[in-house]
Amino acid sequence: MKKLLIFLLVFIVGCSVSGQGVRAFEGHVTAVKLGGLEVECSSAVKRNENSAVTEEGYPCLVLVPHDTPVLTEGGEKIQMDEFRQQAKDEELLEIKVTLPESKDINKDPESRKVRASEITVLE
Repeated sequence: MKKLLIFLLVFIVGCSVSGQGVRAFEGHVTAVKLGGLEVECSSAVKRNENSAVTEEGYPCLVLVPHDTPVLTEGGEKIQMDEFRQQAKDEELLEIKVTLPESKDINKDPESRKVRASEITVLE
């Protein structure tokens, strides 16, 4: 009976941890789109996988309202137009996307449509 209770406790804790969503992720900008960005977000999609590393990548469509704050790692504010131009010009610009709330990002394309509450340009 004691073993069964321990098993159930471990199972419940494991399920609750694995079901947690993503609040932020890092990736490089792969395309600049009207009203948003396409960002490589495989690390967020594969965060709960224990399997071997695969080559398959997953893009996220990140909606970026014009009033979304864009910052450098040092906390300096970047104008949205300047950031969008930098994202177009600089190949593989690495950014951190912070979401307004935790979201389950997975292999389903609909789950990979997110809205940014803040963007940080990583150097």
